[in-house]
Amino acid sequence: MFFRALNMDRHTAQVPAPGSAADGGIAESGTFATEPKRDPERIEAAALRRIAVRGGAYVIASRLVIQLFSWVVTIETARLLLPYDYGVLSATTIFSNLADILASGGVGKALVQKPVVDDDDLAASFTFNLMLSSIIYLVLCVCAGAAARAVRTPELVLALPVVGLVLLLIPFRAVPFAILERRLQLKRMATIGVLSTIIQGCLVLALAFSGWGYWALIVGYMVPIFLEVPVLAWQARWLPRLRWPGGWSNPLVSFGAQYTGGRFCSFVYRSADYAVVGRLLGPIALGYYSLAFMLISLPVEKIVGTCNVVAFPIFCRLADDRERIRDWYLRLGILFGFLAAPALVGLALVADDAILVVLGAKWGPAVLPLRIMSLAGIMMVLGNTIEILFNAVGRPDVNFRFTAISVAVFAPLFYLSAYWLGITGVALVWLICYPIMILFLFGSTRSITGIGVRDIIDSQLPIWASVVFMGLLVLATRYFLRDFRAVPVRLGISILVGACGYAAAIRVLAWESVMGNVRLTWRELRSPKVVLDGA
Repeated sequence: MFFRALNMDRHTAQVPAPGSAADGGIAESGTFATEPKRDPERIEAAALRRIAVRGGAYVIASRLVIQLFSWVVTIETARLLLPYDYGVLSATTIFSNLADILASGGVGKALVQKPVVDDDDLAASFTFNLMLSSIIYLVLCVCAGAAARAVRTPELVLALPVVGLVLLLIPFRAVPFAILERRLQLKRMATIGVLSTIIQGCLVLALAFSGWGYWALIVGYMVPIFLEVPVLAWQARWLPRLRWPGGWSNPLVSFGAQYTGGRFCSFVYRSADYAVVGRLLGPIALGYYSLAFMLISLPVEKIVGTCNVVAFPIFCRLADDRERIRDWYLRLGILFGFLAAPALVGLALVADDAILVVLGAKWGPAVLPLRIMSLAGIMMVLGNTIEILFNAVGRPDVNFRFTAISVAVFAPLFYLSAYWLGITGVALVWLICYPIMILFLFGSTRSITGIGVRDIIDSQLPIWASVVFMGLLVLATRYFLRDFRAVPVRLGISILVGACGYAAAIRVLAWESVMGNVRLTWRELRSPKVVLDGA
């Protein structure tokens, strides 16, 4: 399946838009079907649901395996490296991620969301992206010295130009990935991501064991990206072609600019904590803080980020059916909460034992910020999903404005909290302010998405109540075992009690809401394959 060619003529085929009249359906091979439509609304709704469930099930199953693999790699790497190495990586990531956001230009998402895309659009997008990424790479190299001085990390003078080489590959990855995403080739996209993660993890471990220090993390990040380029082009049956992209009147450029603006502002307020901690407290404190944030980001980004890859092209096809988008989003939120909330709360409750047993006493200062941000992560799960709704309905400007406000709110709060309370204060800003901002966003955009604060609370309340019950059981268990000297055994008992308590609470409090989604998923997995528009 992974290496099977896609039957698409590169020069003559048009890429139909999600939900457009030109869309002739998507066959199993990824080609566009041309048979006459039969009751298109009913068939497309059934096909979309089936593609979403089947593709999503494959993606989630593969990511669960990779999640375990990533945890092992993270733990073993943390044992081999020092907090300073993670501090250098975090400082490098601040600037390389910013450059990546600016260099991408939102080209991929614009291609997926645009109603009809032809070969000239692909060529213009590639050309625009190539020019932009080349300019951003030169700027990154010129500013490497200033960046190193800003975060007091001299290693950035060499690290940034090296990491920045991946910017030049962005146009060669963005366009073919967008083609696969429009075709809803979810299994192939997921397979490419899984292989990249495995290669990255094995390479990082090997280099860390060989004594490469922070270079193990940097090189391990870069190599899989270089390997992805020919694979993506092969799977999409796409070859680069230059064409002048035009100006702001080009809808791809305007959408991409607003999407990039939102990503840029999001990056600024989400990275301001790293910059502040590195500037005020130094690379060692940044290492503790970055490890804590990375651990809570694993369930948030791996589960939510993976499903967003599936959800965005599906939501694009439903852009004109807001009621169905609302229903699908709330169902997705229930599944996210069901999986992520107990993991995050459980991590907060056993963080001290888990850090001691898994990583060692040298990471002890990361325990308190890890506990605080684990609780904030529950709302991050929802916050990381709403952006795709705005983009799918063609409103990236909404997310742009929201993230711009977040920059003005979070950046000064991070600075003041770090100055007075250190990394614990920064974590408290996430816990207190982030939920308020996300609930405000849902409330103020209900007319666009059809989803309000009450909808979110009503859908998540049974899960949150189950998590509270689980937490009380774990706290009681840890109280009775407080003098127990075998820390690994105490950790295992706490996890077991929490899992059993959560399962029991879900059975009583949230069985219908959760199992309703599970039954629907199982029914779609067992039913015969359906192709869009009856193809």
